[in-house]
Amino acid sequence: MTIDAPSWATLALFFISTVFVIHPVSLHVRIPVIGRTTITIGLMTSPLICIAILWAAQCLGATQIRNGIVGTGMGP
Repeated sequence: MTIDAPSWATLALFFISTVFVIHPVSLHVRIPVIGRTTITIGLMTSPLICIAILWAAQCLGATQIRNGIVGTGMGP
């Protein structure tokens, strides 16, 4: 059994997401209309960003995302 590119991407983003959950990072961003604001990449945003990246790269499909949210096909 070989590991293909989407599997490697998923594994790498999982570890990156875990690092941001353990050590959150705050970024100061300047938006012309709003001004200067702080964006924190931590427990709430890191997993969502990784899922969005994996979905955009077609490593995850809509069915897998739906099953993860609803919880079907999961066991102890």
